[in-house]
Amino acid sequence: MRGFLKRWRPTRIGLITGFCILALLLSSTPAFVAPVGQMIGRLTVITDPYPKYSGTPVESDLLTIIRAEDLSVSLSPVTLNMYSPFTFVYDPLIWIEEYTLEPKPWLAASWELASDQKTYTFKLRNDVKWHDGSPLTAEDVAWSFIAYRDDPESGVARFFVQMKEDPVVVDPLTMRVTLDAPSADFIANAGNQFIMQKKQFEKYWAEKKTLETFDYEKEMLIGTGQWKQVKYSKADNYIEYVRNDAYWHQKPHFKRMVFRHNQNAAARLLAWKNGETDLLWPITATDIDQVSDREGKLYSAYAVAYMWAAFNFKNPKQPVQGLFDDKRVRHALSMAINREGYADAIFKGFVDETKIGSVAFPWAYNDKLTNAKYDPEGAKALLAQAGWTINPSTGKLTNARGQPMILNAIMTIQQGYPVDKIMEVVQENFRQIGIDLTLERLESATYRKRWREDFDFDFLARTRILFGGFNDYSYYHSTWDPRTNKQGLNYGGWSNPDADRLLDQIIREPDLAKQKALLDRFQEILNDDLPALWFGFPRDLILVQKDIEGYQPNAMWQYWNTWSLWRTK
Repeated sequence: MRGFLKRWRPTRIGLITGFCILALLLSSTPAFVAPVGQMIGRLTVITDPYPKYSGTPVESDLLTIIRAEDLSVSLSPVTLNMYSPFTFVYDPLIWIEEYTLEPKPWLAASWELASDQKTYTFKLRNDVKWHDGSPLTAEDVAWSFIAYRDDPESGVARFFVQMKEDPVVVDPLTMRVTLDAPSADFIANAGNQFIMQKKQFEKYWAEKKTLETFDYEKEMLIGTGQWKQVKYSKADNYIEYVRNDAYWHQKPHFKRMVFRHNQNAAARLLAWKNGETDLLWPITATDIDQVSDREGKLYSAYAVAYMWAAFNFKNPKQPVQGLFDDKRVRHALSMAINREGYADAIFKGFVDETKIGSVAFPWAYNDKLTNAKYDPEGAKALLAQAGWTINPSTGKLTNARGQPMILNAIMTIQQGYPVDKIMEVVQENFRQIGIDLTLERLESATYRKRWREDFDFDFLARTRILFGGFNDYSYYHSTWDPRTNKQGLNYGGWSNPDADRLLDQIIREPDLAKQKALLDRFQEILNDDLPALWFGFPRDLILVQKDIEGYQPNAMWQYWNTWSLWRTK
């Protein structure tokens, strides 16, 4: 986030919840803007997307990392039940740049797109070896693409649906892929998947047609990446690695690494305080108080994520049918939200609450667009234009028929970022202009039933973490309404013909410059027609021990670039 300075307000542990959040939000005190390089307790805050280090990297022994990634389930690199272990062992065909998120050569030294806009030819590097010493070939890449497409447990099969024909191996270092139609995200999303060794899995695949049930404890993953896996224990939820001294990109400075799962957030924080993990990610802004008395570094890094609450235009149980059809109502509700307040109170400034929409890619975001400023009086005036005024006897916002505006929002208990806390703020902001909003935190199965079958909500609030390319077609296009398309993710049934036409062009435009121009126009529609309340783009927070140098944030996965780390003497 270029030039975005972080705000910080120290708090007592656990106080920034419930009514304390609301008290801060109702305060007229402006958020404090901290300078770059500020200290929070004994933590040095680093916001530079490309940190500079003055020391010379030195040989180091053991790197230890923990995270809440359950290693007791299948370690299939196709299913992707977890992610960190694959960034350690494997490489992608295409690299997504750490901050700009632009596609870059990696295992593929280059690629070309034919004039038909559907045929890609990839040329591989000639210096890449698998951990067993054998060379990477186009056979490995082609087989990996087929596994991602065909494994019934694949977590990324959607990126390969246009690859109806199997890839063609032209020669040992050349592969050709022909899609059934031009694709905007094939390079960034399909190309960024991990490349597996065909020899390791081909016999098992021929029999099972899945990698989900492969015995990963018996046979270690063989990759081309920075670390060689030497031990994996499901029971103990950990993996041991040794350095890949032949790594083609950059040999790690550490000789060994241990990666452990720990589900308990408090235990993870304690482990960092006790020096039992060298890095810790993710943490929340409210966690900082608990660790700021230990000397270390706190990185505020760009995250490929956004937060929002989709309007439901077709709630069968809403007493006022067509409530959100009037765009003035939607804009008024957006104006009623104190975004700067929740940015300060919940995120302590580690968020860009001004961002709209879901195009959370620095290269593609339309910087001309921002969320509405907090203006409750302006919101009430706009609502009055739409026929909603305050009933003086009840204090409630009512329409000409005397019906009050009563809303509900659903969200899942499991959220990557605290959108549930944001909705508490929205609830209070709405109350101030005479609107009752009920919040429902649901278990996953109930939540899924409510938006896929019942549709009885006014808002669906959630966060979303993205891959490297725009892949939001099913969240916005009118043909992906889950009421008529069971695979659809257009939760609220939003329909905008101009948006549909643009989306149809965007998903078929592989040229990034042309794609950006289309995305700029699409974001203008998102900002004007407002299918959702936009809550901005959160930052990732990563703790790094004081004696660890070389950390490079990576928006795709903050534990990825471990090769650059070393321990100071």
